[in-house]
Amino acid sequence: SGVTQEQYLADMQAAYDFLKANGLQTDTIVYPYGHFTYADYAEQVTKAAREVYDFALNIEDGIMTDEVLNSFMYKRTFIKDAKGLAYYQALIDNCIATKGFLILSTHAWIDADLTGTFYDSVLSYISSKGSAVSVLPFSQANAIKKNVVSIGSFNRKSERLYVGRNGFLLNN
Repeated sequence: SGVTQEQYLADMQAAYDFLKANGLQTDTIVYPYGHFTYADYAEQVTKAAREVYDFALNIEDGIMTDEVLNSFMYKRTFIKDAKGLAYYQALIDNCIATKGFLILSTHAWIDADLTGTFYDSVLSYISSKGSAVSVLPFSQANAIKKNVVSIGSFNRKSERLYVGRNGFLLNN
């Protein structure tokens, strides 16, 4: 990618400092675009994030049901009309069945891929599930679902120690 580890770290630190100076939550970063997931520099980006933040959100759709979560590649699913309501209904039902962790996202600006009516339909479906679903801000949901211990790189077996909420251990 042509960017050094020091530059990634400096960018992460600058973002952290900006957020903190403006009174915003600073323990989690949402990767811009998130498209580096499978790129050769993903390890560099997540390494820099681990030095500054406690958690990071990626752009990969899905439910997190793993015994141990990759704290620097949390999945987040964007709500978009094009996927259709049935897609989100199945995702929500699967999340309930597996007792998973689902992060639904939208962008802060007006998103051409999402109408208010469709957004309301997804939220109404979630509401129809009653007490089977807890809708929480990320910080509260994460406090319930996060690992007890997350040390090192999730993908490098020789450099990791992760302990899930249920006591499941992931190391070398």
